[in-house]
This record gives sequence, structure tokens and C-alpha cells, in this order.
Amino acid sequence: MSQQKSQLRIALLQKRRDYVHSLSEQQRQEAGEKLRRNTLTLLKDKPPSVITGFWPLWDEINCRTLLNALSQKHKLGLPVVNMDKNVLEFHIWTPTSKLKPGSLKISVPATYSPLPSPDIVLTPAIAFDFAGHRLGYGRGHYDRTLEILRQKKQVLALGLGYDVQMIDSLPHQEFDQTVDIIITEKRIIQRNT
Repeated sequence: MSQQKSQLRIALLQKRRDYVHSLSEQQRQEAGEKLRRNTLTLLKDKPPSVITGFWPLWDEINCRTLLNALSQKHKLGLPVVNMDKNVLEFHIWTPTSKLKPGSLKISVPATYSPLPSPDIVLTPAIAFDFAGHRLGYGRGHYDRTLEILRQKKQVLALGLGYDVQMIDSLPHQEFDQTVDIIITEKRIIQRNT
């Protein structure tokens, strides 16, 4: 299974990279704006919540304008990798927060201020399928973290990405955590159960 996932990860990373590099800078910004609108539409009736976002890496969809918009109503955080426990911790982020490179060269808040346990987790991925499975980067941080969070309370996991990252089916194992809803620049996809 891990060999199959590794090969698929390489192919789907290349697919996303090729797609994103075919877009102009304006098209990338428009995709981020459409993602923002779709996400805010989905969450419009949610009471103020604690939400964790992510700072986009490489060819991930730009969710920065979404984070700025969410910060107007919700308490936000960004993930910080705890390398000792191999899980994510979340630290408070606002649009004025300074960032610094963290583990794995992921931008994290420069001031570590723990975020309360999140109600909503925005998750990146290389690909998603219609059953809510996600193919991540292979370290399992989101799977382990979502499992821990979901043992404590109900947590809504939202997968964010380009529509081209949707595929019919992904290989998965029993410990893989699914996302509840996938949001792209084109649509909101409720997971097939």
C-alpha cells in the first residue's frame, strides 16, 4: 500500500504542478478568490468558531485571502509540526502576525501562542477523492492530529484544493482520516458516504 501511495503521490504532485504552472498569476489569484467565496458560503451560518488554516506551500491553492476573511469572525490558527510527537499543534494567527520558517520549511507564527482546540480544520492535500479520503505528503501529521482531535469532540475537516486535485478513488488505510467536505475554486463537494 505504501509503495502504491508513493507512486501515486509523485504522479499527482506532477499533475498539480503542471496545472498550476499552466495558470497565469491572475488566474491563480482568481482561483484563491473563488475558494474564499465558496468557503465563506459554506460557513456563513456557523457561529464564531476556532479554525485552523494552513499557509500554502509550493503549488497549493492560495488560501491567504480566505484566512484574512475568516479572521473577521473566527479565531484562527496555523499548524506547527511537533517533530517529537509527529503531530500538529496550532498557534494563533491574525492577518498582522509575523511568520517564520518552521519545521519542514512551513511558515508558522513567529510568536508561539497556543490555539484552543479547533472546531474546524482546513486541510491541504495532493489529492482528494469523493469519499473524503486525502492523499497528503506522506508523514501522517493531519491523520494523527485529526484522530486525536476527533476523540475529544466533533471536528469539521474541510479539504481545500484545486478542482483538478479531485480523483475518483484513492488508496487508503483504516487509520487514514477523511475530510467531511472538499472545497475547490469550482465547487463544494459533500463527501460520499
